[in-house]
Amino acid sequence: MVARVIDLRKGKPAAQKTRSIPFRQPETRPRRSSPLRTKRRRVRAIVVTLVVVAGAALAYGVHLISYAPPLSIQKIEVTGVKKIEPTIISSYVDSLLNDGSFHYLSRRNIFLYPKSVIEQGIIASFPRVKSARAYRPSAVGQNLVIAITEREPFALWCAAEDECYALDEEGFVFTTAATTTHGDFATAYTFTGDIEGAPIGQKLIPGQLPSVLALLRIFQQETNLVPTRVDILPEQDFWVTVGQDFYVKASFGQEPETLARNLELVLSSEALRERIAEIEYVDLRFGNRVYYKMKGEEQKNI
Repeated sequence: MVARVIDLRKGKPAAQKTRSIPFRQPETRPRRSSPLRTKRRRVRAIVVTLVVVAGAALAYGVHLISYAPPLSIQKIEVTGVKKIEPTIISSYVDSLLNDGSFHYLSRRNIFLYPKSVIEQGIIASFPRVKSARAYRPSAVGQNLVIAITEREPFALWCAAEDECYALDEEGFVFTTAATTTHGDFATAYTFTGDIEGAPIGQKLIPGQLPSVLALLRIFQQETNLVPTRVDILPEQDFWVTVGQDFYVKASFGQEPETLARNLELVLSSEALRERIAEIEYVDLRFGNRVYYKMKGEEQKNI
């Protein structure tokens, strides 16, 4: 650092040099670790090692116990099937329990078997199966029971005259139909249209089928006419064939009771009462204005 002194005689500051003293950092001496602290670190390392080893041994023991034969499923029993072979279901379940992959805990263990995977897999793999339930009949038993509920054929869905499938009461298409007859079916209904591509596994007009079925029942109850065929058309329309006589045009969203009442009024009118066998169709899609067409004649309205 340089100090400046003013020389009164010359009026100019005079430079004055000062000595700089070098700064020396204090020397640091290495700290000596006490024997007690070293001993504590060794003990802590030994304890951690023992805990890790014990945990690994315990985990391996749990793994071995889960695969123990007395705790493994030995038999798979299938109940409730009518059309499906029980061995097909049992073999499928066995393939899920022994899928070829390593599992830390055995999938065949009577307490740890994948219940939801089995139930959902059966329904997804077998379209005829409506529901599946996996359970053990006793708390410590080694038998696994698979209770199956199959879909019942309700009606036909046909892509062509010689290509038909069975659907259940929910409209789910689950198998091919051997014939186009309704021998084992709950109804004599035949549906066409709406489904594209491979039909098995698809649903017919989901959300609309309950109202269509209600309409068919009301038609039969109120008019004594037997519906036999329903053709699903684009633009929210469908046609209902009544026996072998004529068909009724309707639209989704219309109340079944209103449609049935309008049909009954039309058929009992003076113009049609005595000529029902000559009717080609009745169009109920336009509310209070009803159109009809007689075979060989022009369309008219009521």
